[in-house]
Amino acid sequence: MRSLRVLEYQNATLFSKIDHEILTEFIIDDSSTVLSSLTIDGICLSIDSGIFQICHTLKRLTLSVEYQHHLFILLEYLPELEYLSIGIREGKAGKYDYNYSKTKTLQLKLRQLIISANDIDFNDLNLLLRQCQSTLEILKLRLKIDYIIDGRMLEPLKRPLKQFYFYFFCHSLADPSVNTDDLLSSFQTSSWLQDQSVMFFKNSFYQTYTIVSPPYNCHNFNCSLTNEFLNYRLNNRHEDMKMPRIKRIFLNDKQQPMYTIRFFTMLQSIFINLQILEIGSSFHLMENDDNNNYSCKTDTKLTTVHTLIIVNNQDHLNVKRLFRLLPNLYRLVIDYDLLVASIYDLHSVERQKKCQYQQLQEILIHFQPNQHIELDDDFKNRVKLVYGEAKILS
Repeated sequence: MRSLRVLEYQNATLFSKIDHEILTEFIIDDSSTVLSSLTIDGICLSIDSGIFQICHTLKRLTLSVEYQHHLFILLEYLPELEYLSIGIREGKAGKYDYNYSKTKTLQLKLRQLIISANDIDFNDLNLLLRQCQSTLEILKLRLKIDYIIDGRMLEPLKRPLKQFYFYFFCHSLADPSVNTDDLLSSFQTSSWLQDQSVMFFKNSFYQTYTIVSPPYNCHNFNCSLTNEFLNYRLNNRHEDMKMPRIKRIFLNDKQQPMYTIRFFTMLQSIFINLQILEIGSSFHLMENDDNNNYSCKTDTKLTTVHTLIIVNNQDHLNVKRLFRLLPNLYRLVIDYDLLVASIYDLHSVERQKKCQYQQLQEILIHFQPNQHIELDDDFKNRVKLVYGEAKILS
């Protein structure tokens, strides 16, 4: 009797004609093979239901598939699954005519379900979740979709669960009828307020909403943050919003790239373990109440940030002001032209000394695709005057 546990495919080809055979090779219902737990990593499977046979031994499965109907095929042939963690790469296949009504006949034993998917159909997913409602205890959903999922749609799913986590990135929302107050109120029923916080924010430029619950459990954003994040909504107004598991954020405001100290104070209070700050579009640091330039007289410090990434050309004066908010900066990833502007702007030894950042240990220079530049000793010496003994990498 063989006992198989984990199968790992690292750096494999994403799609191949024999993908489904990889899985079926290990889930044959054979008395000589006891397979209770299986992890397939590094490959995205395309599954053909025609060659499967039911397996009664598999209890835990982790894998990625191409389309959402592959999830339903798996559950048809793996009725004893208690734990499933699945990534769905492409969402719903337009040309594949899968009969989702078959889901109503499934006898499922799932206790924990984790789904990360692009453009999945919520009605089909809801049909599946209702079938395992009597056994399901933990549900984690991370979805990129082109519609809004509100509290009214989720509340029937939430009631029997012991743990419910979700992250919805709702994109391409050109519909002006989306009402933020209505969305908020849908998460303010007694069921939600009793034990589950929900927050959301929007990005008007990209027409997106990001809905997260509970915020403290969120590990990462798959979107950029803008000034609109200042106006995030939280269903429980009495709760102190913290996101301790977020280690990296990306600021990229193409509409209003003028960040105030109030904005960074909010980042400081919410992302209490932030380590990496990346900035995309050009920005300007402003005072809260007027249009004067940023003053260094502020108690706002992002003390946990050790890496700053700015790989497009910015106003170097704003970057220097930003440095003052990052007292423990260890690593700087910076555009070459921006670095040049920052070191050649110094007019005196006294000013150089004031602008030194001795805590910086590494500078990784980012060159644009058409740049082929050799760093000479004069350049390195000027960098040293401003940034101390930081090691220059390129």
